[in-house]
Order: sequence, then C-alpha cells, then structure tokens
Amino acid sequence: HSTSYMMADVAKRHLAASEKADEPLFLYSHFNDPHHPYTPPKPYFDSVASRNGYTPSEAFAIALDHNQNLLEHSAHGCDIPADDLQLLRELHRASVRYVESQIQELYEEIQSIDRDTIVVITGDHGELFGEDSMLGHRLSTHSAVSHVPLLVAGPTEIVGHESERVQHIDVMSTLLAELGAETDSLQGIDLRDDSRDVSIVQRAGERAQKTIETLRKMNPDFDASGIPSNDVTVFRTDKFKYETVSPGFMNSERDSHERLVAAPDGVTDISEEHLETIEKFQEWKDDFFSDEGQAASEESETAHLDKSTKDRLDRLGYLS
Repeated sequence: HSTSYMMADVAKRHLAASEKADEPLFLYSHFNDPHHPYTPPKPYFDSVASRNGYTPSEAFAIALDHNQNLLEHSAHGCDIPADDLQLLRELHRASVRYVESQIQELYEEIQSIDRDTIVVITGDHGELFGEDSMLGHRLSTHSAVSHVPLLVAGPTEIVGHESERVQHIDVMSTLLAELGAETDSLQGIDLRDDSRDVSIVQRAGERAQKTIETLRKMNPDFDASGIPSNDVTVFRTDKFKYETVSPGFMNSERDSHERLVAAPDGVTDISEEHLETIEKFQEWKDDFFSDEGQAASEESETAHLDKSTKDRLDRLGYLS
C-alpha cells in the first residue's frame, strides 16, 4: 500500500505543532513508495498498465513477482521479458511522480508558514532495471544506483552553488556550518566556498560476498567474474569513472585491481590511453585512503531481530 500521503500528513502535523509552540524544528520524512514493490495509487498504476498493454491484474502480478523474486531474476541474468521490464520502469517512475505530488503539498504547507525553513529533497539510491544485468540496487556502482536527485531550497547559500557534483555529506556539512555547528569530523566540503573535483561512491565487499553466494545458490551457473567481491571505491568526474578494488578488510590480494572507463558507465578499460588521468585519480585515491577512506573499525556488531523484521529487511535488500 502507498504510504506517502500518511508521511506527508504526519509531517504537516509536526509543522503545525512546532509553529504553535514557536520552537525550532528538524524534521526527517522518509517517503518509501519509489522502493519496490512498484505499486503507486490506483490512478497512477492503472494508467501505466493500460499504456503498456496490460490489465491492472497482469501489471500487479508482474510487480509482485519482481518484488518477491528480485534476486532470483538477477541470478539468471535479469531474465524478465523486455515488455515487462519496461512496465516496471514506468511503474517506478509513476511511484516517484506520486511522491513528488505529496512533497509538493508538504512544501506548499511549509511556504505558508512565516518561518525561515530550509528544505532538502533527495534519495539514498536509484534502481537497476537490467543495467549490469541486475535488478534492485545491490553489487553495482552504476549511475542508475549512485546518481540521485538532490534539491535544496530556502535561506541557505547552498542554493547559489553552481557545480552539479555534490554529495549528501557536503549538504549536511554546509548546513551545519551555517548554523554554527562543529563540522571538523565530517568528510563533506563547505559548498559556500568550495566545490568538488571528484565524487566518490563506495560498495562494501563483505556484503557483496554474501549477495554473490546467495545468487550462486539460486543459480550455480551465475557468472560473477565481472563483479568484484572486495570493497569497491569509485571516483567519478564528468569525463571519467575510476574504479579501484582493494584487498582491505576480509579481502584477498588477488581480487585487487583498478580500471578507468568513460563516464558515466563505460565498460571498456581505457587506462592505457589516459596515463596522466590515471595518475591524477591515483592521487585522489591516495589522499582519500590516507584519511577519510579508512574504515572506522573492522569490528562488527550483531543486532537481534525478530523473524518478520528480518524478512522485511531482507526483501528490501539490507541483509543479504
């Protein structure tokens, strides 16, 4: 069931209560509808189904199958018919449009209140629909997963920042700095007087190994040769994407490598043709791993969850 209308309503109540009490407010609202299963409200859903030549029941069956068997399909090379895959893409977009409508209502409510309010709208990840022969958002650093929307409005100097290369931690660091908070422990840059030369994406090896094991159980012939099983760090500019896979924690030397491809998601290693560019990326890599890129700890902690919670987190892709 779609829940964004409830999230928007709860947010409006917090806004009203804060205004009445004349107190400052930090409000985080998580709109989960763009996540699978892609089942936006009926008008959105039926419109997409009809436009793609499906009955609502047929479209719902495809959306449900994708949600319940996402890893199974990925294990078999994204074995979903092209028409069904296009339907899923459009259902996802429809879910996003629905969330946008709820956020618009919430934003209009914020604008009606006579207070200095900064609004940040973003996402934590995108979705794969066959890119890298995968579904969902595991294993891959493809831009379909790592390049997300980011909008900032309100009385902050961030709105005047011109570069499109921005990371979430930059926004957090800048907003905290504007409020006079201590930001020395944060990795982000201050967007008021700085800009990024390179953006960074990381993918943990330990979790990737577990996912690969799961995919191989589902399909013993699953080809994982092109999927690094170790920690992956990607440095990206407008022209290039530099990927480095290091031994790191719980990883083996034989899996370490680096490659340079064309941005955003090239597949051919062009390192030999761009040796000076490789050197520059290696400088960025060395600077990053000498300080900010190091793991805070190699120790792990175990949380005890009930079965229903584990099942839901697993379906969302957070456990295996």
